[in-house]
Amino acid sequence: MQFICYDRCTTCRKAREWLTGHAVAFDERPIKTENPTADELRSWQQKAACLCAASSTPAECCTAI
Repeated sequence: MQFICYDRCTTCRKAREWLTGHAVAFDERPIKTENPTADELRSWQQKAACLCAASSTPAECCTAI
């Protein structure tokens, strides 16, 4: 899992602690120095829309991911 964080953010620190405490493997990515690309943002937006679809079957866009 990719964990995008901002070091000065207390919520990010709590999330990192939770992930570590629950043995969830993640790759940490500091947003201040490694900003998401436009393509990444589009991809994440598409994936989020699929997760929010009010259907019991995967949305068409999800099958292409």
